[in-house]
Amino acid sequence: MGLFDKLKKKKEKEADTPIPDAAADVSEKYLNLRKQLLDCKPENIGVNLTKDDQVYVVAFDIPNETLVEGNHTVTLGLVFDCNVHMYFGNGSAWVDMENDGNVFQTMMSVCISAGQVLNKMKKTDHYDYYESSNVRAYLKTRKGVFYKELNPGVREDSFLLMMKDKMLEAVNAMPKEKIRQVG
Repeated sequence: MGLFDKLKKKKEKEADTPIPDAAADVSEKYLNLRKQLLDCKPENIGVNLTKDDQVYVVAFDIPNETLVEGNHTVTLGLVFDCNVHMYFGNGSAWVDMENDGNVFQTMMSVCISAGQVLNKMKKTDHYDYYESSNVRAYLKTRKGVFYKELNPGVREDSFLLMMKDKMLEAVNAMPKEKIRQVG
């Protein structure tokens, strides 16, 4: 067996080796920030919900391909009339983005519009973080948390993905000095 055959066999063996669970790379701080977002109660933020389909928290878990350890996921968190934050897998966060007028208006629009797809989502009591190659959407109402792993080929999912993209466009258009990074 020649050198090239040995290298080829080694590469084939490496390809068969399971990749370690990347969830182990997500920091405890990230998990706590994400949990605080999804555990938020309307009375804690001064929101008076009058209908069951009013969404007051939106969370998008967004897979992020990167070579930087702990940054392979980002959660975009919106709290109606209150906050726009991004939580990174390494525990850092961008906060106070709602202070930008365009970001605030986009957040309000996303929260108001999101209720249109609740009937296509699954109500869940379990919203712990897990690894996925798909964007996951979590919408919170007074009835609880509704969840869906998004597929761009499904109309309602495309709607949620478009709202996520509009929100990210607003964040990216912000003057960078307005973004406050913590952690």
